[in-house]
Amino acid sequence: MAAEGEQSLQDGQLHDALANFHQLRSSCLRFSTPISAADGTLLSDRRIKLARWREHYEGLLNRQPISPPAQLVQDASVASPSPDIPVYPPTQAEFISAINKLRSSRAPGICGIHPEQLKAGAIAVLCGLLDNL
Repeated sequence: MAAEGEQSLQDGQLHDALANFHQLRSSCLRFSTPISAADGTLLSDRRIKLARWREHYEGLLNRQPISPPAQLVQDASVASPSPDIPVYPPTQAEFISAINKLRSSRAPGICGIHPEQLKAGAIAVLCGLLDNL
């Protein structure tokens, strides 16, 4: 198959050559990365690997919350709100400015909305967001 692809390439038939090379590439063996079990042994079976990944992420995500340091709790108990920090809802101009500052071609946030969608429907988005405040 590689010889056919090279011959097509030499004959100037790029489409046929690329098709042959693509078929050759897709028939190559694919190696997976090694995954170790919790005890350090190497895992090879796909199902066991998936179970190990599940175990790994469950361990990461299901941890007990950490208690804040005593000094932080004490400082928070004596803290008072600053009158210099505004706590009013954002204005329409602030919303539009924030939406325009979003960079395109980025992953959506936790809400699942892409920056391009916010920019495309800025006024409608603004009305919906302001109604929810």
